[in-house]
This record gives sequence, C-alpha cells and structure tokens, in this order.
Amino acid sequence: MSATEIISKIKKLPLAQQKRVFRFVEKLRAAEIEQAWDKEIARRVKEIESGKVKLIPAEKVFEKLRAKYG
Repeated sequence: MSATEIISKIKKLPLAQQKRVFRFVEKLRAAEIEQAWDKEIARRVKEIESGKVKLIPAEKVFEKLRAKYG
C-alpha cells in the first residue's frame, strides 16, 4: 500500500480515529528524533574526549559576542 493510499484511508476515518493515528505517528517520530540526538551527543562526546575539538568556556563566548554586537 502506498503512502497516498494510506493517507486517503486515514482521511475517511472519523476525526477521533484520525487523531489517534496522528498521535501514534507523532510518537514514532519523537522516538526517531530522540535516537538521532543520542547518536549526535555520543559523537560530540567522543570528539571532546579524543581531543579532536576543544571546548570554549561560556564566559569567553559571551565576551566575544558582547565585543562584536555590544
């Protein structure tokens, strides 16, 4: 079944059931996003721990921003 067919069938459902389908898909998407962030966080931690990147103290970052933008 194609995405177009699925959407067509969902549109024919009563509004309450459409909402249930939407919430289900939304939860799936949230889990996918959370997994992606977990992966990104792990990558960043690895870069920091390996010394590939250096952290800049927040104080210095804000100091540069104030100097640049007042």
